[in-house]
This record gives sequence, structure tokens and C-alpha cells, in this order.
Amino acid sequence: MIYGVGIISRLSSFILLPLHTAFLSQYDYGILTLVLSFIGIATVFMSYGLNVSFLRWYVPEEDPEERKKIFSICYYGITGVSLLLAVIFYLTSKPIAGLLLRDTSYEPLFMIASLILLTDALFHFPQILLQAQQKSTSYVLIIFLNVFLNLGLNYYLVVVRGAGIEGVLYAALIASAVSFLVITPVSIKNLTIYFSFKKYREFFFYGIPYVANSVFVVMINLIDRFMLERFISVETVAVYSANYKLGSAMAIIVNAFRLAWHPFFLSISKSPDAKRTYSRVFTYFLLLLSGVFLLISIFIDDLVRMNIFGFHLIAEEYWEGTFIIPWILFANIIGGAYVIFSAGIHIEKITRFTPIFTGAGVITNVVANIFLIPLIGIYGAAISTLLGYIVMMTIQYFTVQKYYYIKYEFLRVSKIIGALLLIFLTNEYILVDPGFLTKLFLVISFPLILYFTGFFLKSEWREMKSLTLTLLGKAKKD
Repeated sequence: MIYGVGIISRLSSFILLPLHTAFLSQYDYGILTLVLSFIGIATVFMSYGLNVSFLRWYVPEEDPEERKKIFSICYYGITGVSLLLAVIFYLTSKPIAGLLLRDTSYEPLFMIASLILLTDALFHFPQILLQAQQKSTSYVLIIFLNVFLNLGLNYYLVVVRGAGIEGVLYAALIASAVSFLVITPVSIKNLTIYFSFKKYREFFFYGIPYVANSVFVVMINLIDRFMLERFISVETVAVYSANYKLGSAMAIIVNAFRLAWHPFFLSISKSPDAKRTYSRVFTYFLLLLSGVFLLISIFIDDLVRMNIFGFHLIAEEYWEGTFIIPWILFANIIGGAYVIFSAGIHIEKITRFTPIFTGAGVITNVVANIFLIPLIGIYGAAISTLLGYIVMMTIQYFTVQKYYYIKYEFLRVSKIIGALLLIFLTNEYILVDPGFLTKLFLVISFPLILYFTGFFLKSEWREMKSLTLTLLGKAKKD
């Protein structure tokens, strides 16, 4: 949970959403989205898998001097390649702007982006060191420093100074640069004047396969922005991205779960009851995500219209795109299933298949976007995202089951999906302009439907009753 605080960096993007959509024009917000998408894809290449190799060798190593050597090799390797790539991106900013935005006048934005990529790489790798050393306090403090600097600078540069897109990028650059300077003493303390090409080669070839997988995952989430710009307009990118970000609220829960899931399933993998536990976790996690899906999808139009301190969740001109949010939410539910099914990959050490799963998802996503965006616009992009996730998850499931079979509770899962679809479709296509109380009843009916269809097991009722009595007993004593 402590390391889960790192998710605050994702939450900051939601906090900035009302500010950016209110103080940037739709066109500027669309351009900003495309520049940030470029940063998101390019980031993967800055560490090129050495961060994965670092954890693989550093954590089990007990000799402090050997640990310093491992950190030094990876740090010098990431610093050297990051610096090289940043220089290349900086010098080729004009053609990159012409290729991605079809307007070379945006060259300065990509110059700033190249510097952000460099400072981010140099800032984030020592963070991994803190995580490996279990220095949770330092880890959390550096994250808070970066996030609050970014938020404060965004407000000052965008709202007070009216610096526009450049203000957003400079805020990110300054926040990363300051965070890098603050964490540098940690790096220096763990560095030594040592480099082994033999070890570096070993680290490189271990980590490089993860690059393809990471790139594919990022592409599934970001490639549609560039295709929307090509097929329709930059303003369309803005509307899609703002609403996509609201739909990605589900991704925060999935990523928080991912942090706990990996060490959990490995820690019980030798237990005779492990597979049953994995199956039950899948059922419970799907239940949680389905509840969140209904809450957001049913109340989303009310949420975006709420006025908080003079701001809406997204500016009014973006409300026309809220209909894509349920599709993005559902895509993230599928992403949650993908995370659960990944247990067998790591237990059986068959990670070589991972790029195949994500690669199939990318191909599906791109092909679907090519056909659907010209026909139905941002609706097509949202559906394409969902299709990409479904293909990725389905191929992974059937592949992993061959190596590590788990009997999932699909009868119970079907009841969750059935209840979810019944309530969602009723709200979307049967009820005409339902009021708040009607929507609230629909959400409450979700656990009621599950109860009457026999979803809950007797053992679960006993456990819930026992837990309730225990909590009530503690409250009475207090």
C-alpha cells in the first residue's frame, strides 16, 4: 500500500483535467495530448528494459559491493542511452513535429519533450533503487515532491501566466529536473566507478524483450490519438482524450491491484490451495470493477456537470464525448482480467509469450481504428480500444491455461456480467432521462440481483457476518 502511493502521479492527471480543459483551447489541448502521447511511447526506449534487469539481479544479491556494481552498470547504461536519445529527439524535433502533427512550427514543443524524457529517465531509475532497498519513506516523499511541484507549476504557468501548452510542458520539465536533483545524492551514494560490458550485455539481453511488450501496451492506449488526428481533427483528439482520461479512472484501481497482485501470487504459488485462491480473487476483483463500472457509467453525466470551485470535471465543450466512457471503463475491466491471468506466466516462467499477446492486441486495435474511426469517429476509437484488450486477454488466457490450468468460477462470473449488462442497458436504452434516485436504485440493485441469483456463497455470508460482529464488538469497546 505504501508503494501504491505512486499512483498519486496518475491521480494528478485527473486533478489537472479541469484546469487544462478550461484554460486551453480544444485545439491546444489536442496538440498537448499528441505531444504527451509521443512522450509516453518514447519513455519506454529510454530505459530499454534495464530497469527490469536491475531488479532481477539487485534484489536477490546480498553483497553490498556487488549491489553497487549492478546499480552502476544499469545507471550508466540508462544515462548514456537516455542522453543519446534525448539529443537525437532534440535535433530532430522539427521532422518529428512534421510527422506527428503535420506542422513544423510545433518544433519547440518536441524540444521541451526531449528534455522531459531525459530528466524523467534520470529521476525514475533511482526511484526503483529506493523501492528495491525498501526505503518506502524516501520513495513516497520524492513522489509527493514531483507531483505537487507539477500541480503548482501548472497552476502558475497555465492559469496565472497563461503560458498554454508550453506552460504544461515546462511544469513537467521543472518538476522532473528538481526531483532528479533531489534524488541525485541517493544515486551518488550507491554508485561506484565500475562498468562491465559482459554484465551489461547480460542485463541488456534479459531486459530488451520487455521493451516490445511495453511499447505494445502503450500503443494500445495511445495510438488512436494520432489516428483520430489524421482521419478527423486535432479538436476531436481533445474531446476523445479528455473523456478517455475519465474512463481511465478504472485503470487506477487496476494498477493499484497490480502492485499487490504480483508479490501476492508468487508468495502463495507453492501452496496447495493457490489455484483456488487465484480463481476466487478473479471473481472478487471482477465484482469490484463491475461495481465501479456501474457507478461511473450511470452517474458520469451528473459528475461532469458538477461545479466545484468554479470548475467542471471537464469543460462544457467536452461533454459531447461522454458516451465513450463506458467503453473505456469496460476495456479496463478486461485489462484487470489480463492482470489476473498473468499469474501463470510468471509462475511457469513463460514471459516470452507476453509480446505475442500485446502484439495481437495492437494489431487488432490499429486495424479496427482504420475501419471504425472514418465511420463513427471517437466511438470507433473507443470500441477499437476495447477490441484490442479483448483479443490480448483472450489469447493470453488460452495460452496460459495450457501451461498452468486454473479452474475459474465462470458460473459466478457470468452472474456478475449478466447483472452488469442488465443494469447498464436498462439505464442506457430503456429509461428516458432517469433522475438521481432512479440511478441510485439501479446501482443498489446490482448486489440485490447477485443475491437473488445465488451468487454469494454460504461460506462468504458466514465470513461477512463474523467480520461484522467483530467490527461491531470493537466499536462497542471503543
